[in-house]
Amino acid sequence: MRPRYCPTGLTLCVTLRCNFSCEYCNLKGIPPQYRTHMSVNTARSAVDFLMQTPGKHPISLTFFGGEPLLCESLMRQTIEYAEHAAERHGRKIIFAITTNGSLLTDSIVDLFIEKNIVPVLSFDGMFEFQRYRIGNSRRRYEDLLAKIRLVVGQMNRNVHFRVTVVPGPRKLIDENLDFLFSFGAYQVFIHGCP
Repeated sequence: MRPRYCPTGLTLCVTLRCNFSCEYCNLKGIPPQYRTHMSVNTARSAVDFLMQTPGKHPISLTFFGGEPLLCESLMRQTIEYAEHAAERHGRKIIFAITTNGSLLTDSIVDLFIEKNIVPVLSFDGMFEFQRYRIGNSRRRYEDLLAKIRLVVGQMNRNVHFRVTVVPGPRKLIDENLDFLFSFGAYQVFIHGCP
């Protein structure tokens, strides 16, 4: 049965687990026993649903969470399944992922490049803006910067940033945006935090 509407994409929340515990996270109130991973069958059903969309316009599939790279195997299986489904249906499929960047590796960046996956890095910018994500750990921040430089360097600046802005002086917010664009941001999505 074909849907009566024409979604152009789906966002799969592949896990409610995360290796960060950001103070402003929308998952913060979810009890640990409910922080589960999506099954392969559910992901495939979502892809099948998306393929029923009428027309031949490109469609997109975004991996979200929690931290979706905790489900790397599921993500890889879903991408393979979606590529075959798109080919069968004569569709172009575009992939994206929103990740905190902490689990990036050479092999994951290679996957991004091979499959043209658009990374959206949930990264708040300068060290002064990270306190709600990683506390005051300069080492953790430097480790995260190294991983982000890895993906930015290999993807020719086709990297998006998702920034959560917390209360602070306007001057610092402007400096932070300058930092992100000089760092290699292709696009910055800004989300406010009360």
